[in-house]
Amino acid sequence: MKKFQVEVTKTWDFEVEIDETIWNEENIADWKKTFYDVSSLQEVIKIFATMFAEQGEGSFLEGFGVPMINNGIPFPQCLTAKGCGEVSKDISVNSLSEDIEADVKEIE
Repeated sequence: MKKFQVEVTKTWDFEVEIDETIWNEENIADWKKTFYDVSSLQEVIKIFATMFAEQGEGSFLEGFGVPMINNGIPFPQCLTAKGCGEVSKDISVNSLSEDIEADVKEIE
């Protein structure tokens, strides 16, 4: 059998829209007691974006629920709470661009 070493690099640019009336200082302070030690909305977004990039569209993100995609339901199976868990109406991801590169080297 031949062996290959593969390095995959993914670059994903997206916008995150968040309802600042829900994600205000008081609610962030409450949220951090259960989830992550953050002190600002930007830190919340950084955690969210990392989780979203790792787990992908339609995934339940602990502390956030299932985020909307382009201000809508992420997938048809998410039309009910049973399909994907609770779709979060206070956070949406708008995908701008995605690029994936793979470098393959044969190992001898």
